[in-house]
Amino acid sequence: MSRDYISRRSFISMAGVAAVGAAFALVGCGGSDAPSSTGSSATAPSASESASSTVASSSSSAEPVATSPAGTSLIVLWSWSGNTLQMAERVRALSGAEIYRIEAAEPYPEDYEETADRAKQEQDDGVYPEIANPVANWDSYDTIYLGYPIWWYELPMIVQGFVNDHDWSGKTIVPFNSHLGSGDGGTYDDLRDMTGATVLEGIAIRGDKVADSLEEI
Repeated sequence: MSRDYISRRSFISMAGVAAVGAAFALVGCGGSDAPSSTGSSATAPSASESASSTVASSSSSAEPVATSPAGTSLIVLWSWSGNTLQMAERVRALSGAEIYRIEAAEPYPEDYEETADRAKQEQDDGVYPEIANPVANWDSYDTIYLGYPIWWYELPMIVQGFVNDHDWSGKTIVPFNSHLGSGDGGTYDDLRDMTGATVLEGIAIRGDKVADSLEEI
């Protein structure tokens, strides 16, 4: 099970969730971030990941190469279990961009299955969770590195809400995501449709492989 993604495109059905318990990790258990799945498992947050930290700094990345002009790039991410966060820290080390971590006003449970259930309910009801920490100086950024897990085959509703609430005119989006077998789940195309922005081809890493695949970034 992986605790990183609950992707709509990744989960075939919730019918067997109760029985699949351990296999239903949100891309965090094995390397993902939240409830997401590719037909047999989901991705969810990890209990070890603090939902309260907004800006994360790279703990041991030793090579910040600031390839982007300071102040023009921002890493925006949603991570439950920590897998997407690992990817974001790697992007930070290579780009020099700051990290802005989306936080839910009503924190998600630490329990994987509870988080998976909530994520699915939000998706079914079309609910965009309230975000507790609005991003500052949005208009000053030209390039947004956008990271997220695949939950129930698509963008988590909290990420969709963030995307819908911001003006992406003139911005370039560089997406990256963790998953449990669904790749980007078609979300790069979804972002193009939702924002009208320039969306570059991103990178998708299986949740349980993130820690060993950071060089791919």
